[in-house]
Amino acid sequence: MLRSVRTAQRRRLVLPAPVSPALPLSVRLLSSSPPRLVARPPTFTTPEPAPAPPPPSLEEQQRVDPSKPLEPLPPTNLPVEDYASPLLHTASFFSSLFRYAVYGSVFIVLSTVGAVVAVHQYVEHVELAAPSSSALDPGSDDPDDWLAEREGWSGLHTAKRGGTDPRLGVFARAAIRGAWISQNWGAGLVASPVAAHGSAATSASPFGVARMGGDMIGARDEAASRGRQVSDAGWLLAERYLAYALERAANKGISLVDSAAWESHVDQGGVDRAAVELEERLAGVRERIGGRFKLEEAREGWERIYYALEASPTSVTERRAEAEWERREKLLATRKLGELSARIADHWREGSDERRVENTKAEGWFLGGLVPVLAQAEGQSLKGKVLDTLVPGKADDPAAATKHVSPSSSFFGFWARSHPPAVPPSPTAAVAPGSTLAALPPSASSAQLSPELQHLLALVSHASAPRDPSAQPLFSASTQRALLSSLVSLETFLARRKDAPASSSSSPASPSPSSLASAQSLQSASLLYARSLLPSSSSSPALLADMRPIPPALLSRALSTLFYETRTAALESHLAECTLALSALSAPTKGSSLFRSSSAAAAPASRAPAKADVAAARGLIASASAAAADVVDSAAALVAALRTAKGGEAKAEEKAFGESLRRVERDAGKVREMSAALDAFVKALEGGGAGSKK
Repeated sequence: MLRSVRTAQRRRLVLPAPVSPALPLSVRLLSSSPPRLVARPPTFTTPEPAPAPPPPSLEEQQRVDPSKPLEPLPPTNLPVEDYASPLLHTASFFSSLFRYAVYGSVFIVLSTVGAVVAVHQYVEHVELAAPSSSALDPGSDDPDDWLAEREGWSGLHTAKRGGTDPRLGVFARAAIRGAWISQNWGAGLVASPVAAHGSAATSASPFGVARMGGDMIGARDEAASRGRQVSDAGWLLAERYLAYALERAANKGISLVDSAAWESHVDQGGVDRAAVELEERLAGVRERIGGRFKLEEAREGWERIYYALEASPTSVTERRAEAEWERREKLLATRKLGELSARIADHWREGSDERRVENTKAEGWFLGGLVPVLAQAEGQSLKGKVLDTLVPGKADDPAAATKHVSPSSSFFGFWARSHPPAVPPSPTAAVAPGSTLAALPPSASSAQLSPELQHLLALVSHASAPRDPSAQPLFSASTQRALLSSLVSLETFLARRKDAPASSSSSPASPSPSSLASAQSLQSASLLYARSLLPSSSSSPALLADMRPIPPALLSRALSTLFYETRTAALESHLAECTLALSALSAPTKGSSLFRSSSAAAAPASRAPAKADVAAARGLIASASAAAADVVDSAAALVAALRTAKGGEAKAEEKAFGESLRRVERDAGKVREMSAALDAFVKALEGGGAGSKK
């Protein structure tokens, strides 16, 4: 510091002394000359900065001088709106929240609608679509007409042969697709309002109130019939969708009852196939749900289909394809009506009048569908006594001819006519696997059969007779399958029919001997007819699984062979069961009450079938078991081959024949299980007989 001061002093200018004004001018001019600089050595020293003042202490900071005013706060850079009122701030917050909520809701709605539309388009163009026409031709690649048995959802009759009918509109078509989604993909489970085994509605429903003095008349039957329903939410939702679609279709004139083009239907024939397909799907869903009320609603739907088809005057010569379709649908409708009536009869008490009436209705529907179709194919008339000439020994018996009731004269005559007397007839001989195709011989049991059943047996026997291979077949392939299925359903119904009340509260009612004899006669005739439909020479279906790719025509033929083999095996097992049952009913009771203990006397009397009947049944069971096992293996191999094959043709074949193959495999598996159970029963009979001899 001192050094810098000294340096500054050295650099000071040397100023002259002040000049007195009394001096002469020359002296003053000389004295006022500029000063001279004193030469000093230059220095380059930088001045040191002044030290920072020490920070004020806490006490100095807290000490406030009251005489001095407070200094203002420094300005801030906050936005102007932050200084707005709280109302504007709140409105701004909720405005942002509402904007984000609207954007999110719009995104969620658009995503949901897009997903729903995408699912409906997938169902329309993939699940309900027909196989590709370029990969599979229904004429040449499907000679046995398996594509006609696909479930139609109102669009099977259209040019695209699949999907939904465009005439129905947007909402009806969406409802149909929703029904398919609900039926196949499900919608969860819903608890039934009535328990399956509840004796009264109050014991099952949490909202029920007990009635004083007991239940009303028929309340237990109503609760039992409701309790047998299947509480599946998918099926219940599918029923609502289909009912809505049928209502919308009726508003557009697509209906079986009041069609928009009823004049053309009356003049030219034909029915609206879209309405037929929708009615079939709705009746099928109600049949799956079960319960007496749903079964009755399903039967009403099939009745509408049958009466609409029956009233159609379609010409066979001019419109052969449509007439054949109507014939097949009528067979399907009568079979469904018979099965539904039999299921409704099971909901009534054993021995009640309602049960007998429903069983009579079931028999009438079966016979009313089979007899006219077979008679028309054989060129026989249903008027008068023409059919009596087909029954062996019937034409020469005037008393028997007076009992004839024509199926076409009064369809309700089947329901009102009383049953023949329940006299135990002698069982007909079992049909051996290698027996020839001939008409059934007259037997003692044929006189106890109803006139309609005698006519049916005669028509089936004539249809199973050998024909010229070059001659045109009586029916198309799909109609033959429908006819054989109806025969199997009828003989199953006759074998299980129970009209008589149970002998005691613990033992259930058993089929009557006359019903079993009718079932056995029909089984024998149907077995001959089924064997006549089997191809004489064809490649084994199991060998087709090794071919890559599988020809569609051969696959269609192989599927038909598997179908007929399955039905033949089922008829053989049913015939063996009826043969054993009838033989046991006609056999004398074993033992006497004098030599039995008190416990044995309390038990029901045991009967053993004859040895010849047991041997015949064993042969039928062995044949049915072997055929069913072969069908299961062949169908499983074909299904696996279709699933593992690649390419567009393989996908088309799997879509066309895959479901039918899986259905045949499932039916053959059931026949194999039934044959195994019968085989174990026969072995137990033989073992018991051998033990008793010893």
